[in-house]
Amino acid sequence: MMSDFMAQPKRQPIKGLVQARHALALIKPFVARFEDWNHRAAKASATALSHVSTPTERSQQVQLLSAFYDEVDAAYNEFETVIAGEPPHSRIDDLRAAFLRLRSVLERWRAPTR
Repeated sequence: MMSDFMAQPKRQPIKGLVQARHALALIKPFVARFEDWNHRAAKASATALSHVSTPTERSQQVQLLSAFYDEVDAAYNEFETVIAGEPPHSRIDDLRAAFLRLRSVLERWRAPTR
């Protein structure tokens, strides 16, 4: 004997829920790397700015941060390629803002281009 609940037809997913799941699937690979990126940026910046660090340590951290900027910039460009043509979504906007903030922090450590 089937209950009324079991006899009901399956509901179609809500359009917003489908869009949210799609947006989350697109940004998941990038979000997963942000904790590590923020940790690395904070640690290297602190060492580079520390008065306790030796000039050699500071120089190494500045070089590391410059290369790190390039890594984050490449990931940001990849992110923009992945989301190109996607409908607006707050999660995508939040991640874009996080990328832009991290890039602006790292920008000051970037090696001058010749």
